[in-house]
Amino acid sequence: MTINSCYNQPREIFFQFGRSMKMPDVFQEVVEFLKNYAEFEVGDVKEDSQLKADLGLDSLTLVEVADDAERHFGIAVADEELIAIRTVGDIVRIIEKNK
Repeated sequence: MTINSCYNQPREIFFQFGRSMKMPDVFQEVVEFLKNYAEFEVGDVKEDSQLKADLGLDSLTLVEVADDAERHFGIAVADEELIAIRTVGDIVRIIEKNK
């Protein structure tokens, strides 16, 4: 492996809260993805932001988001996991788990 090729490899980062993430940051990718369904300031979105209360997504839109996210992120999500999604962080964790 050359020095330049190592920069193209997935890297793990350990954050102060103990959450390990691969680069590019899944959270940022999810926030950008959600901009297709709601209007919000990117800087205002946190992992604990509620999809319904904070981002204004209704139940029908959440179904559409889940379906499109499976295709966009290349994952398959169990129905039990889909039902439990409430926050942006829930989506991030499901993506990280299923990648």
